[in-house]
This record gives sequence, C-alpha cells and structure tokens, in this order.
Amino acid sequence: MPIVNESTLSGAAPLELSVNGEGQRGPGAAAASAVDGDGPSAGGLWTPKDGVNRVIFLDVDGVLCNFRSQTFDFEDGDTSLMYCAGDDNAEMIPTPPIERRCMTSLKWLMQKANAHVVVSSSWRLDAELRGFLLQAVEEMGLDRACVLGDTPSLVGRGRGEEIKAWLEAHVDRVSGGYVVLDDGHQESCEAFLEKERFVLTQMFSPDHSQEGLTEELAKAALKAIVH
Repeated sequence: MPIVNESTLSGAAPLELSVNGEGQRGPGAAAASAVDGDGPSAGGLWTPKDGVNRVIFLDVDGVLCNFRSQTFDFEDGDTSLMYCAGDDNAEMIPTPPIERRCMTSLKWLMQKANAHVVVSSSWRLDAELRGFLLQAVEEMGLDRACVLGDTPSLVGRGRGEEIKAWLEAHVDRVSGGYVVLDDGHQESCEAFLEKERFVLTQMFSPDHSQEGLTEELAKAALKAIVH
C-alpha cells in the first residue's frame, strides 16, 4: 500500500461523525458502536477503550493548523477556527488557530479506531502550543488523557527516527496498530517506518478546503491504523 495523500483519493463518501463537537452522538453513532471507545469519562469527556492499543502520531502544522491559520487569512471571530485561550492578552502575538473541521476529522478517527494520540509535532517542544492543543482536544469533548505523550526530541535525527524510538519503547501501546499524520518528513518516515502507516496531508490548497486533515484522509488513516 503506497503512502496516502489527497491525490490518491476520489469519490469518497462524506464522514458520518459518531460524535459532534459538543460530544453528543450523531447519525453515525450506531454504525460506529463496534469500534467506539468507552464513551464519556466521569467528567463527560470521551476516552479510548482499554486494551485496544492504537496510536495516532500527530503533526499539528499542516494537519490541524494550516496555511490560512498561519497567515491569519480569516475574519475576527471566525467560528470555523479554534483559538488559544492564552491569547486574550491583546499585547501578545496571537497563536495561529486550529481548524475546527480538521479537529473534527481527528476526533472521528480517534473514536473509530479507539486510538490515543502521541504528539510528534514540534508543538510538543513549546509549552504554550502543547497546552493549546490539549485545550482544543478538550473543547472537542475528548479527555486530555487521550494525548498519551510525546515522541522524544533526538538532536540530529529525523521525525521518522523519533517515532521509531517511541514505538520501540512502548511496544505494548501499539499492538493494535498505529498511523502517522504529517504534512512532511516523508523521506524520514519512509526510512524508519512502514510506508502504509503514513498519511500525507498538505499545508496549503488554493481554496483552503483541502488543507490539513480532511474527511477523506481521515478515512485513509483509519484503514492504515487497523489494516
């Protein structure tokens, strides 16, 4: 199976999201019941089912935070975006927001696959950015415990090697499969990981609609993680 990107997919049916942005079950809930996780935790937030042991290695730039976010090409208060709570101070340089549709696709993938997230993005190295990612996770009705941890930062090594190091140290956590979501680092991931586990997103598209984790790529990632 080749590395998947948007150009390899056509005619895919729209996602049937099992849970919407407020954490309430939608029309896809019944079909998803065989793979959905344990459901709401004590705090009302979703967590993966114990024992499934699947992981999504998550880049953020080009997956959740894309070109229009990073160039601030949007109107103030655009509700299709998720904003960092720490940006309330007007004197601060604002943090690029996260695309809500991409976060919705990630949530769908996590619930369908019963998967935790491991952060492979450079966002893991910045406390404020990592905190914003956790904020977005929680705003989507997911428990912060869904983010299992981060890949190690290995000086002079590529992202594929960092992910491989995490896999070797946590073999029991990925017995059910894994997938890598990234808009780059393809060569590094090809060198150290199974090619069929890599799903390539894109930072930019002319109308912004194909930027980041689209519905089609989320479906491809589901196939990669459970194959």
